[in-house]
Amino acid sequence: MRSVYALAWAAGCGLAVMVSLSGSAWAGETLRIKAIVVGQEGVGFNVGDRPSPVTIHLDGERSRVDFNGRGAEAIHLLVDEQTRRGWIIDAGQSRALPMVARGFGELLVDPEAPCARIGVRCRPVPSRVIAGVRAQGWRYMDADRRGPGGTSRGEFWVDPTRGLILAYEGHRNGRSRTYRMQAMSVTPVEDASGLFELPRDPGTQGAGP
Repeated sequence: MRSVYALAWAAGCGLAVMVSLSGSAWAGETLRIKAIVVGQEGVGFNVGDRPSPVTIHLDGERSRVDFNGRGAEAIHLLVDEQTRRGWIIDAGQSRALPMVARGFGELLVDPEAPCARIGVRCRPVPSRVIAGVRAQGWRYMDADRRGPGGTSRGEFWVDPTRGLILAYEGHRNGRSRTYRMQAMSVTPVEDASGLFELPRDPGTQGAGP
C-alpha cells in the first residue's frame, strides 16, 4: 500500500465543506452511514467515475470516513468539523498525519431550511426513497462550491426527520465531472467509544479531535 505520507497532499482536495450544525435536526446521536461516493478526489477515493464505497460516522462535531475499496481498507480519515483539523490514519502503521481537512459534517442540515448554510435559494424537486426513507429533494445553483461535495449546482435529498442529506448529485464551476453520493443505509451507533480516537504512539502528531 502507498505510504500515508505520500497521499497526504490530496486529503483535502475533494472532500466536503465544513458546516455549522446550528439549526440541524441532529439529536445528539452518532450515525453510521454506508454510502457510495463518485467523483471525489484524494486519499482513499477511486479515480474518475469509479464508485468509492465508504462508511461515514458523524457525531455532530466530528466525522470519520473509512474507505472500503480494495487497497484502502487500512486508511481512515478523522475530521474536527468545527476547526477543520484532520488526520489521515494508517491503521497498519498505527500513525496519524495531521492536516487541514474537510469532512462530511455538511450532510447535517436544517430540514426546514436546507439551503440556508450554502447561502442560496433552493426549489423543490421530486422526493426519492433512499436508505428506506422518503427524502425531500432540493435543487440549487450558484453555490460557489458550498454545496454538498463541494458542488456549485445540483440536487440533494434530505431525511426530513434527522436533517441528514442522504444523496446528492452536482457539478463544480468549470467542471463537467459529476459528483455524487448516495447512502445505502443509516443506523445509529449505540457505543461510539473509540471511533474518533487517534493512535497513541510516537508517530501521532497533535491532539485528538
